[in-house]
Amino acid sequence: MTIGKKITLGFETPAERVALILQTAMDAVPDMVKHPPPYVLIEDLTDTGIVYSMNFWVPDYPASFFVADKVVMNALKFLDQAGYAPAYPRRVHIADAQGLQIERRVDVSAILRRVPLFQSFGDEEIEQLAQAIALQHFAPGTVIVREGDSGASLFVVVSGLLDVTKQTNGVEARKVGGLAPGNVFGEWSLLTGASRNATVAAVTETTLVEIGKSQLEPILTGHAEIIAELSRIEAERTARNVSALAFTPAEQKVIESVGLASFLRDKIMSFFGGG
Repeated sequence: MTIGKKITLGFETPAERVALILQTAMDAVPDMVKHPPPYVLIEDLTDTGIVYSMNFWVPDYPASFFVADKVVMNALKFLDQAGYAPAYPRRVHIADAQGLQIERRVDVSAILRRVPLFQSFGDEEIEQLAQAIALQHFAPGTVIVREGDSGASLFVVVSGLLDVTKQTNGVEARKVGGLAPGNVFGEWSLLTGASRNATVAAVTETTLVEIGKSQLEPILTGHAEIIAELSRIEAERTARNVSALAFTPAEQKVIESVGLASFLRDKIMSFFGGG
């Protein structure tokens, strides 16, 4: 059974980027029929903007409601993460239309403000960070980080899908999760200098923001309150998966004594030269 869901975006949005985001929104739904594969079409050009259709197959009629709802929810979420929003009805005068341009620049500052890890950063710190980093694009199959490798950066997913795999007890790596627009990975290595604890590879065409120690250090230096907040947020994120971070027995004892947030704060301050 085939389903089509339409969404309209303004003429100022780059069509090729929107199409990729909508494709990702469909690919991220596990209950969708994958063969034939879902696809995006430009259906029409209207006074409101460009009409896109997301076309996909579902296994049966009862599943159509759940799958279609998930596709639309993903589309709205992933578009918002990229800084886009559906168009609303409006009249465009000829004089106004002559000045319309496609905005291809991605607002990195807006992307960073959506990341919970940076919620303690003020506008000045966000802008400082945004000016120091750039978008990176990866082809399907590209390994972004590899388990066990050294690393001192985190990544914010702007668009695309990624798989997370991990080795356990020396057996062949297995998939333990997936990443979609808005997700963050690699933050433990950035904040503490620890080795990568999983392998992350692009499943589709993927756009990421990478933030390294050299970009973050000028902001954290002398800002103990930001380090404390980062520690608290990261402790909440990792509390359910502490075992995956491979702490030594000595570190486990410290964590049991002072708590994960305090332990992490000391690690961050040490790694960034603050203690």
